Formats: sequence, structure tokens, C-alpha cells
Amino acid sequence: MKGPYDDYIVLEAVNQSLRAPAADIILTMGPEITADAILAKLKTRFGSVMTVDALTEKLYQLKQGESDISTWAFNLEEVLYEIEEKGGITHTEVESRLKTRFWHGLSDSRIKEATRSDYPSKSFDELLMMCRTLQEEYDTKQTIAASVKQQSSLEKKMDLLIDGFNDMKKRVGRLEASQKSLESGSATTRTESTQIQKHDTESKDKKTAYCTKCRQQGHLWFGCKKDDPSVKCNRCDMPGHLKKCCRVHLNI
Repeated sequence: MKGPYDDYIVLEAVNQSLRAPAADIILTMGPEITADAILAKLKTRFGSVMTVDALTEKLYQLKQGESDISTWAFNLEEVLYEIEEKGGITHTEVESRLKTRFWHGLSDSRIKEATRSDYPSKSFDELLMMCRTLQEEYDTKQTIAASVKQQSSLEKKMDLLIDGFNDMKKRVGRLEASQKSLESGSATTRTESTQIQKHDTESKDKKTAYCTKCRQQGHLWFGCKKDDPSVKCNRCDMPGHLKKCCRVHLNI
């Protein structure tokens, strides 16, 4: 392996980064191992065994679906670089096929339409950045729209609650007015009843007025004829007083 670091530095970094079961492979390779040998061994144990044709078919079956822009780009890159590693395409072809598959496979028609004119002239990285920016803008607008819709829904519910509360207040007001009316009518009835009872009592007291001369009821002293039993009232048919002094049938 050629690079800016010596083999022993690379081997030490690989040894520290690997975990079981991959780390166990190094123990069986002997003391004279190289970084290239480790990579080759790891590929035989954990690398993809799919053929170029199978990987190409997998590439064209990939769809963005519900994944975001970055995940969609990574899934395509993973398959294309594996095809390149197996000799199916050159590194130059990876860029072109990656950009083509990425743009044609976008699930958001708004992003495709917004980047249609820029798609042919932009590199894959530039196109990816444009699509990510647009997705962020659309998601923000969608979030704001959802928030506004939720706020509007809450306001409508609040208006309904307020209307219901006002309607309840009106009903309570009508019930209170009806109750007061009933209480007022009852008070009036009681007052009238009291007045009638008072009138009846006064009338009874007047009817039961007695003569201060003879101590008999039904007439007054100035009309008393007790000493003359032959005198008989023509109104009540009782002796002892005259009709003009009779108080038996008078409502006074």
C-alpha cells in the first residue's frame, strides 16, 4: 500500500480500529503481514460477492422512497463504487452515472423541476448541494404551513368554546330571570294571600263587634234595645236592636 504513512503505522491503526470478529483474522496471518494483505483478507471474509451484473441490476432497482436527499445519494454511491471496484465501470463513468441516477430517481417533483435547467451543467456534488438546499426550504415551508394550520385549528376550537360558553351564560341568564319571575309571582301571591287573610280577620273582627251596653254581639250600643225585647232586627231576625244598627251581615 502506497501512501504518506509507513506500513507499520497503517498496521497499528488497523489493529487498533478493528473489532471482533474482524480483529481475529489478523492473529492468523502471521508476523509478516502488510496492510494490502489485511484488506484483501477482509474482502474475502466480509466483502460483497455480488457480480457486476447483479450490482448493476441493484443500482437500477434503488429508489429514494421516504429517505432524504443525502441518504439517497449515499445508497447510489455505495453501489456504484462497488461496481467500479469490480471493474464494471471506470472512475470517470461513476460521476456521470451517479448524477444521472440521482436526478432521475428524485421522488420530490418540485426539486426535479427546480433543478431541471441546472442538471446538465452541474457536477454531482453541486447538484447534490442544490437539492439539499431546496429540500431544506420545502421542509421549512411545510413545517410553517403545518404550524399555521394547527394554530388556525386551535383558534377555531377556541372560538367554538367561547361561543358555547356565551350560549351557556345566556341560558343561565334566562333561567335566573325565570326563577326571579317565579319568586316574584310567589311573593305577590303570598302578599295577596296575606292581604286577604288580614281583610278576613278585620272583617271577622268587625262582624264580631259587640255592644258596650248589653255585651251582646251583632250591634252597637247606640242602637241597643235590650230593655225592649219586642224590638226585632229586620236584617238578621235577632231581637234587641234595629236594622240600622245591625253589624251581622255587613262587610265592614
